[in-house]
Amino acid sequence: MQQCFNLYKTAIICCSVVILLGCGGFKLRGSYTFPDYLKTVYISPNDPYETFQRELRYRLIKNDVKIVSTPTPEVTVIEVSRPEIQENILAYNASGQGQRYNLAYSIRYKVLAKDPQNSRPQHTITRTRELTRTNDQLLMSKNEEQLVQKELMTETVTELLRQLTTRPLDNGSLLDSSTSDGNPC
Repeated sequence: MQQCFNLYKTAIICCSVVILLGCGGFKLRGSYTFPDYLKTVYISPNDPYETFQRELRYRLIKNDVKIVSTPTPEVTVIEVSRPEIQENILAYNASGQGQRYNLAYSIRYKVLAKDPQNSRPQHTITRTRELTRTNDQLLMSKNEEQLVQKELMTETVTELLRQLTTRPLDNGSLLDSSTSDGNPC
């Protein structure tokens, strides 16, 4: 009986490994395959110290994309707006102060490539999260808000990279990432 169980367990492990290796879409999380026209880019405006751009540049370099400091006609330009952060009050406490908020983090981007077929019109990526502030824990709430903003920034960079590497170039595409439910599709 034990020998049969071991044989069964070994067969399941082997099948799992074969299926995983056979999956053409398997790759490490955070790694992307960029098309040739995105192997060398210029990010406009050139603001490497802004937090969103710093994260974007880090992730592009990590994926073997060369970022140049001056644009040339052969280089693809990625125009990225400054992040916009909005707070919308969802609920008030008994004293009339805002208690639950919806925090929205959004950017707009456009891709200008040498070949107009590879260029993309302006798109918006928005990520939202709900958070609660209490007066007795105001300092902790502010720290939580900063952490949530950083998470939203990271999610936005991830979505931008996903769109650059997988989104169809069809200008009439209905795909947009302005959803607030966290579903990029």
